[in-house]
Amino acid sequence: MFKGLGRTTFSPKPAGAAPPLADSSVAVIEETPAPPPLKPRELAKTPDPAVLKYETLKRQIHIQLVDRLDLNRVGEMDPTTLRTEIRSAVEHLCDTEDPDLNR
Repeated sequence: MFKGLGRTTFSPKPAGAAPPLADSSVAVIEETPAPPPLKPRELAKTPDPAVLKYETLKRQIHIQLVDRLDLNRVGEMDPTTLRTEIRSAVEHLCDTEDPDLNR
């Protein structure tokens, strides 16, 4: 709030109010609220073992898929054919890595 004006910085001017005087001898001090305290990060939270297992499996399958793909051929293939081949390769990798994983 500006001292001496009786209004906050975001409230409208009162009707018929005169513009503030531009006097260099008067200093206008704006009060700013203190920033809210920072929330501590939740780094101490232990991750779910099932999520860790899933993420690890996903990474392993991705690495094996990239190793199996012929990257020179990928750019020349039809997108539908490429999608079908990738899907079958991923299904095969999922079956060999974790047979209990559903499709």
